[in-house]
Amino acid sequence: MIERLGWDAAYVTGAVRSAVYCFDTGRVYSLNNHATDILTKYFHDPSRNLSQDDKDFILQAEKLTGANFSEHEEYIFPELRPEIKFAWLELTHRCNFRCVHCYQGDLHNETGGTLSFHEWQGVISQLAGLHCHNIQFIGGEPCLYGGLADLIRFSHDAGMGNISLSTNLSYIDGELLSSFADCGVQVNFSVYGASSNIHDRITRIPGSFELLTRNIKRLNDSGISMRANVIIMRGNESFRDDIKAMLESLGVSHVKFDEIRGGDESLAPENPRMQAHSPNFRTSRKSFELNHSANSCWFGKFAVSPDGTIYPCEFERRITYGNIRRERVADILAGNEIRRWWYFSHNNIHPCSSCEYRLACRDCRPICGNMMGKNPRCFYDPLSGEWR
Repeated sequence: MIERLGWDAAYVTGAVRSAVYCFDTGRVYSLNNHATDILTKYFHDPSRNLSQDDKDFILQAEKLTGANFSEHEEYIFPELRPEIKFAWLELTHRCNFRCVHCYQGDLHNETGGTLSFHEWQGVISQLAGLHCHNIQFIGGEPCLYGGLADLIRFSHDAGMGNISLSTNLSYIDGELLSSFADCGVQVNFSVYGASSNIHDRITRIPGSFELLTRNIKRLNDSGISMRANVIIMRGNESFRDDIKAMLESLGVSHVKFDEIRGGDESLAPENPRMQAHSPNFRTSRKSFELNHSANSCWFGKFAVSPDGTIYPCEFERRITYGNIRRERVADILAGNEIRRWWYFSHNNIHPCSSCEYRLACRDCRPICGNMMGKNPRCFYDPLSGEWR
């Protein structure tokens, strides 16, 4: 059951429990099986005689959530049009680091058959023509791609309103720095430690921490928007606070922490924090309606690899949507394969299809060994209503 509660809330049932989603506050309220039974029966037949205890509960729940349960009706979801809104452009496999956790392995050389500069211009032009104005240049290490500054300027002139870059910040020359500043590029960079001892051991490149801090200062002095991406693993999990403090001292206020995804289990943190052992969800009307019928992460996005192959995202290589050398982007968007995975929602996953949180949960297929399997970071069993 999915009911609209007025304009700013919704009610969703699971196998044994339920949840109230409040769009104005972003909160998701969990209801136990007894409360679920009361509300489900009430929504099925509002005219039924309620006990005083049931009436008191409904009034209390309305006061807590701000939702008006009397204004309920079946939630009618809008149709989601398959449009490309964001693309990762993987310019090169080459990288000058040998990070211990890299999903591309130890070899970071170009494999041949890579897209030419002119072909990348064609990809960007096609995306712009389809009203996609958000791209991110990735690698490998994209700053090793000789035409990056020119591609950034070409993208800006083509109408790309949001251009970002994912880099290790080891190589930023004056031409690149100027293109970042002139075109409003957001630079997302990787950092693994608050000292060379930790950072260099993970990158396996002596001096990489010194290059990192030097280039952060250069970006900061040039007024370029930055975001630090910190991948937590066993080698640095005890230094979260130190890393954040170091970055703040260098003028970096936007810091995102993630934990290593898959790969060598010996690298996984001993005390992971990014595992769900209790309800801690946020919602919005947009994400709620997206999660109902589409993949919460992949919908409206794809990644283009150096040889033109199109993948769901930068981490997922088990699925391909096509190749830009054989098909135009518009034709790929019209194909069955991309639509299959864009519209792959929690309704396709057991037991997530029976979970009351399914419309607030953000999916990540790459960390699931089984494409049809549940996210291994989630420890909730919707069939019993219990967290482990």
